[in-house]
Amino acid sequence: MYRGTNCLFKGFFVAAILGAALFFVGSGLASAAQDEGYWYAQYWNDSGRDTGLPPQIILDDPPADLQMVPVLNFDWGYGAPSPSVNMDRFMTRYEKKLNVNSGQIYKFRTLSDDGIRVFVDGVAIIDEWNDHSLTEYSAEYTLSAGVHEVVIEYYEHGYEAQLVVEIEPKNSDTANSDDWLAEFWNLEPNWYLIDPPSVPAGLPDAEYSSPAIDFNWGSGAPANNIRHDRFVARFSKTINIDESGVYSYKTISDDGVRLYVDGKAVINEWNDHSRSEHVAYIDLDKGSHEVVVEYYENGFSATLQVYGPTKLTEEPVSDSWEVSYWNIDSSAYLDTPPVLPIDMPPVATATVDQIDFDWGYDSPHTKVSEDRFIAVYKSSQHIDAGRYEFVTTSDDGVRLMVDGAYVIDAWHDQSSQKNVAIIDLAGGIHDIELQYYENGYTANLELVYGLVDVPHNDNGSD
Repeated sequence: MYRGTNCLFKGFFVAAILGAALFFVGSGLASAAQDEGYWYAQYWNDSGRDTGLPPQIILDDPPADLQMVPVLNFDWGYGAPSPSVNMDRFMTRYEKKLNVNSGQIYKFRTLSDDGIRVFVDGVAIIDEWNDHSLTEYSAEYTLSAGVHEVVIEYYEHGYEAQLVVEIEPKNSDTANSDDWLAEFWNLEPNWYLIDPPSVPAGLPDAEYSSPAIDFNWGSGAPANNIRHDRFVARFSKTINIDESGVYSYKTISDDGVRLYVDGKAVINEWNDHSRSEHVAYIDLDKGSHEVVVEYYENGFSATLQVYGPTKLTEEPVSDSWEVSYWNIDSSAYLDTPPVLPIDMPPVATATVDQIDFDWGYDSPHTKVSEDRFIAVYKSSQHIDAGRYEFVTTSDDGVRLMVDGAYVIDAWHDQSSQKNVAIIDLAGGIHDIELQYYENGYTANLELVYGLVDVPHNDNGSD
């Protein structure tokens, strides 16, 4: 009995020594694999599995073999990964550190017979832990700049065995200097926004390159670690214009969007709105230009599409106006002129061909009050060089901006009153904005303008 107990003790002692040796060897291999970009591979035998259920990998169990492998591309067929591993009923686990220089979407592709699982930073992005013949699976996952842990788990039940894993940036074959740099931020706190957000100044929560801005996320999210609601995006790139001229940009968005060219906002619809189209025209000289698109999603469906720059072969239509309406939160007659609610979403929007309205005691829109409302009309128009007269007629207050500067400022109550401004304009695209408010009683608004004089040409030519 003493001899049997002694033999049993010696057996446990030897097993402990071997287990410790495998632990230290495994730790050394894992460290070396991570340092040199190899996969750290562990193999376990599962000879007794007859339950009909997929096996479980128990990391505390000592593996039958440890390896460092440069790539995962195995066709074992009816063979085994190593002499100490079974031909059938074995499990493997591969670990690797993936260093990402700049955030972007990565594509993970597997080819396996039998079960396969892929984890990135502990998140299962492919989970096909079941018996199957040779089958391909793939997943896309956004990786931020930095180091990420990738784990591949595989098991072989019987007959032929094969495993292939490929990991590469999604746009590795097509990414170039024409791509957009896409940056995304989650907004905090995560509840419905009352006011439009600011673009965060810190590092983005997700980043990748995109050949186009053509997204219809719906109720989904633009990246794995970005929420489907309450996020901000910024897209930026440098464009090259081969020929000077008038170009158009078009955006389709839900919600807010801003488009800048060389730091100038040519589309500025930074407000909540359902799917809406906005168009702007801009003069662009030959050469390079910086384009930035900013976008935010508040809630529900999300869409962002940007088209352009498109060179115009004809002059843009100049008599179309985008109008936004706001109700003034007051049932009583206003003692002072209202403040323009630029940070509040409008109650209604529309497109009109001209500004010539005599509403009287009526409302300009079914969602707008008869009294106490604000309307803002915007248009980008191609105008020949010359001296122009702008005339507004309004009841009540009116302000007219040309290229961001007020040329008429009559922001006060008035009966139907004319206001006139005469300014010189260079040839090209000009942004015109007419602001109006109605306090009470009758309401009317009109804007007309035209060329009144041609500036003198000093060189004497016509």
